[in-house]
Amino acid sequence: LVLVDTAGYGARDRALLGQITWLRATRQLRSLLVLPANAHPHDLNELVRRYRMASPEGVVLTKTDETGRLGAALSVAVRNGLSLAYTAHGQQIPGDLEAADGSNLVLQLEKLRRAADNPFVTEDHHAIA
Repeated sequence: LVLVDTAGYGARDRALLGQITWLRATRQLRSLLVLPANAHPHDLNELVRRYRMASPEGVVLTKTDETGRLGAALSVAVRNGLSLAYTAHGQQIPGDLEAADGSNLVLQLEKLRRAADNPFVTEDHHAIA
């Protein structure tokens, strides 16, 4: 697995779209769209629209550790026919990147929900648990 990061490029940067289109021409590339789980649905739809020309086959859902609500991101993916390929639950890539697994995603959400229900638990306890 080789991941190509677009660090430093904004979503509206035309040079980035040109590079993605160039990479897609190899035909031996699996294109996945990275969507932050904590983003607003309108912004997520805008990302899907902007990168439709790259023909993404699925989604990498990042920042799952920063939200307890995945409904918007998952709905955007489903509405656009994009399967969930990977999730990232932290900033250490590739360590925090894992193949999408519905059971693990539900467990992560349950942990976040429990933490939200108990305001006396500190962030340090979340990282250890």
